[in-house]
Formats: sequence, structure tokens, C-alpha cells
Amino acid sequence: MNFLYIIKKKGINSIDSCDEEFSGVDIAFGSILLGGILISFSLQILKIVLRKSSIGVSSLWAFVGFWQSITICCSGLIGYWDTFHCCTHEWDAGYCIGSILPFLQLALTPLLLFLNFICLIYFFPKDKEFARDKIIAQILFLVGLIIIVVEIGATLIMLYENGSNTEIPSIYTLSYCWVVLGSILTVFFWTPQIVKTYMLKNCGSFSIAMLLLLAPGIVFQVIFFAVIEKASWKIWLPYCIGALQVNILLIMAIYYWHKERKQNIQEGSSPLLSKE
Repeated sequence: MNFLYIIKKKGINSIDSCDEEFSGVDIAFGSILLGGILISFSLQILKIVLRKSSIGVSSLWAFVGFWQSITICCSGLIGYWDTFHCCTHEWDAGYCIGSILPFLQLALTPLLLFLNFICLIYFFPKDKEFARDKIIAQILFLVGLIIIVVEIGATLIMLYENGSNTEIPSIYTLSYCWVVLGSILTVFFWTPQIVKTYMLKNCGSFSIAMLLLLAPGIVFQVIFFAVIEKASWKIWLPYCIGALQVNILLIMAIYYWHKERKQNIQEGSSPLLSKE
């Protein structure tokens, strides 16, 4: 996620040499962030699998999130292209691991959201009342696959033909498009899930634990961009809106979970065994 700031401040083609040094602290911090991404989204996948149901998880949220993460990953691919070149021709463990860790964070997110999307469809309720919703989810999944081919394919073709030099109009235009599109999708990332949770009055198979991990991280990103780095509002505003939505969704999910738990206790049934 921090890559969007690097683009604006330093320029996409900011890697001028292969001798940049990274301390053990930098690598350890990057590894922790990578682990945090892995754990948070894995919790969502795990909850769907354990419940054997994706009721409560918005297929549109899964689609928008997947599209957003793919778009940002394509931006990262352009930004880190020179790093891959350095590591291919002159391997240095400290430089390569430290440099590629941020891109691995960008690449891991769409992979996990892709697995989440598959689980959502596979564990979709088989009742006839959900048939239409399942078809919509499958269509969105197919559109997501097309987006992968188009965005990654266009990015790789441009890079192979021109390299990552943003002075070339085609590379600059493509990279700018990915940044703008990624920012727009960030704004609407959590909106579908907020609507879904509000309509159901139940978080269902949507993971509260995932939100508990993600919410502080997104808030920290906003503080980092706006306060510490004093970046342009164009950079931190989408994340600010995203952070607001995540926290709204977290409050809603906890409220509905507590309300359902209280109701189950009053009825003398276990919340763990309650139906959606």
C-alpha cells in the first residue's frame, strides 16, 4: 500500500542502482507486515471454510477488493521492475530481500483475496433462494479473471517493450492509470460489505477477527501519509475514507454479533450453534 506514496514522491523509476542497503530491522519489519497480511485475510478464508457457508460475505466486496489489489500490484510491478532486474543480474541477499518485501506484500493480497473469492463461491448456499446471488458471484469471479489477464498482461507487455522509465509516455500513462484506478477502488473497497451487513443485520461468515487486525493498520497508514510524511491529500484521502469504512464495518459487526449472542443466551441456545 505504501507504494502509492513512493510513486508520487520519488517517481516510479526511482531505483538508480543496485547497492541500496537494508538493515535487519527493515527486513524484520517488512516480514512482520507480510505476516500480518497473511494472517488477517487467512482468518476470513478460514471462517468461511469452518462454517462451510459464505452467507454474510458480499460477493461484490470480494470482487472490488480483488480488483483493487490487482491494480495496486500492477503499479508495484512497474515500480519494482528495476529491482527485479538488479536481483536477476547481481544477486545480493540483503538488497533483494529488503527491496522485494514491499512488492511481496502487494502481491500476497490479491492471491489471498482470490482464494477468498473461490471459497465464497464454493461454499455458497445451495438453496434456490440464493441461486441468483450465486450466479452473480460467479459472473463477478469470471470478470475478475479477465481483469487479471488484461491488467497484468498490459503491464508486462509495456515493461518488456519499454522498461520502467516513466519518461516514456506509454509507461507514465499506464502507471498513472493504475494509481488513479487503485485509489478509486480503495474508496469503495468496503462499501458493499457495509451494505450487506446492514441488510442482514448479521455479520454471518464475515470475519470480525480480520477487521480487528486490518482496522488499526489502515488507520496507521493514514497517519503515516498525512501527518508523518505530510503527503498530498490525493494520496491519503482514499485511505482515510477506507479507514473510516473499515471502522464503521467493525462497529456494525461487533454490534450485531453481541446482539445475536445476547438473544441466543436469552433463548437458552449456544451462539456457536445458532443459524445465520
